[in-house]
Amino acid sequence: MAPIQSNTKKRMFKHLAAFDRGKIAALRAAGKSLQVIADEIDCHKSTISRD
Repeated sequence: MAPIQSNTKKRMFKHLAAFDRGKIAALRAAGKSLQVIADEIDCHKSTISRD
C-alpha cells in the first residue's frame, strides 16, 4: 500500500484589532477598493470583504 502524503499546512489566522476595523470602515467610506485596503491593513482582501 502506498504511503499517505499530506500536503496540508497549518493555517495562521489573526483577528483584526478594533483600530484596524475602524481604519477599514474609514477607507471603505472613502471609496477605496478592497485590494487597496488590504494592502494598507496587511491582510488578504477576502478578510476585508467579510468585515
